[in-house]
Amino acid sequence: MDIPSTGAIFTLGKSHLAENTQSYFYIKNDPVKRLISGPHQSAVICVENDFEVEQEIRKNE
Repeated sequence: MDIPSTGAIFTLGKSHLAENTQSYFYIKNDPVKRLISGPHQSAVICVENDFEVEQEIRKNE
């Protein structure tokens, strides 16, 4: 798999993308300025001030 020169964000751990394994998603043509993560969500702030959020939603059991 070719990784573009900009835009690959790699994650590790349990999320809706993958469970306790390395995974990735892309933010294309907008370099990442800041990555913020917590126990249930991650946020990416890009150079153009776009804001992307990955969030795990838990149900009451």
